[in-house]
Amino acid sequence: GRFHDGVAWGTGGVAVVVADGLIAAVGRRGEVQCFDGGDGAWVGTTAAIDDASLGIAHAAVIGGQLVYGFNRGGYRLWTLPLTALRRTP
Repeated sequence: GRFHDGVAWGTGGVAVVVADGLIAAVGRRGEVQCFDGGDGAWVGTTAAIDDASLGIAHAAVIGGQLVYGFNRGGYRLWTLPLTALRRTP
């Protein structure tokens, strides 16, 4: 698969994670793009959480959750269950 523009990479940030057969990339506006880890097919993208760039993403999988935050916007952490990523529109 190919990520859409806007993946929130940067120095020290980990914007892409692999877990539970998925490859997930966090975008600069907080959207999460998902691809199947087996064949690379696009699974879906979640809605953005902000209209502006939140900066560099930092993401990890903890248990059954994707946990992610940014270097802008108050250092808030967001979570998504991996099961929800499989059903993104």
